[in-house]
Amino acid sequence: MDAILHVGVTKTGTTTIQKFLRENCEILGRQGIFVPRSIMFPNDFGQHTGLSAISASRAGNDYATKWLSRALVPAGADRGEGLERLHDLFVQEVRDAGQHRKAIISTEAMSHLGRAEFVEAHGILSRLFDRIKVLIYLRRQDLHAVSLFNSMVRIQLPVLDLFPDPPYPHHDFARMVSDLAESFGRANVEVRLFEPASLEGGDSLGDFRLACGIVDDPSFFIPERQNESLNAKQVAFIHHLQCANGENTLPPMQLRAILDELECEERFMPSRAAAEAYYRQFAAGNALVAREFLGRDGPLFDEDFGMYPESAAIGDFITVEDMARAMIRHLNVERRIRIRKRKAKARN
Repeated sequence: MDAILHVGVTKTGTTTIQKFLRENCEILGRQGIFVPRSIMFPNDFGQHTGLSAISASRAGNDYATKWLSRALVPAGADRGEGLERLHDLFVQEVRDAGQHRKAIISTEAMSHLGRAEFVEAHGILSRLFDRIKVLIYLRRQDLHAVSLFNSMVRIQLPVLDLFPDPPYPHHDFARMVSDLAESFGRANVEVRLFEPASLEGGDSLGDFRLACGIVDDPSFFIPERQNESLNAKQVAFIHHLQCANGENTLPPMQLRAILDELECEERFMPSRAAAEAYYRQFAAGNALVAREFLGRDGPLFDEDFGMYPESAAIGDFITVEDMARAMIRHLNVERRIRIRKRKAKARN
């Protein structure tokens, strides 16, 4: 049996792809495609976080092991021992699925790791599969940073800078792809671009299915796009809330009620100059990836920056009146919750 290891990167439709794989395991099985369950993160989506966690543990990356093993290893248990037990379950699951011709493993967490973890992942998979193809989608670094900022704001994680200095290590695509090539073999690494003009039908899931040789089936469950972006007012509101409230967060239901009050057609975008300056830091590395892995000279990505405004600040997208309406909505939600609690207490 061969294997396809899909390693992201994040913000390239990975959640939708993983939900598709999770929900269509049986149908894919009839096509001879095996989707492991043992190393899936136990949520509604199905990232194969277990492989990244085991690789990080074996590479001695304690920080990544702690981050990746949450919910995979019971609280209080030894992480290393728990992950080795998970590895044994995975090995047995693969052996029991020997009638399949191909396995698909999807874990974008791998793209945040490095060569030591890639070597460990290769060691794990090469003992189980005849051939391993690594599939990686790359998204232009400035657009990826904007999407990542949006996602972090949505889940109320503190964000210091949209375009950090020094830049995110995982935006060094030349290093990442070269490390994958060193670990798995250059001929086994396929680079694809997360750009509408490069994706089959302009769609990441359709492109992924084509790259993996998945035959269309009318009974497939096709998930809606996951992790849709907030609008500009919503981003600005949460950002201001974080600045004022530190790490204290609002309960999801209350936050959702507030965000519903902030209607806006615009998406938050930083200034064109800031976006382009961030992107240009990676010009040489991107050109190397284009030349070495796509066989062409010139830039790796489309270099149109017309989607950005000439100037922008996060405070430009929300007014004091917007903030007031949102907080009134928040207070009304809290009032209804208190009333329901009092009524429930009175009935008891």
